[in-house]
Amino acid sequence: MSVHFSGTYKRSEDEIFIDIGFDINGTKHLDASLGYSRKKFNHGYTYHPTAHLIINSERIAAISGILFCYAQLY
Repeated sequence: MSVHFSGTYKRSEDEIFIDIGFDINGTKHLDASLGYSRKKFNHGYTYHPTAHLIINSERIAAISGILFCYAQLY
């Protein structure tokens, strides 16, 4: 029996991501990801969050979107 758990974490000024996985005998039983990236535009930033959860090769949940954050200029 072979059991393997893996995970990665990436963080920079404009993105944060966490990925985890769990394999038993070469079959992936858990795959999950959570994070966001940030991009600058003329009046602030846009945030692009994403998340997904896959259990036994079946997608249980997934979500993504865009958030606009406007900076007030005086």
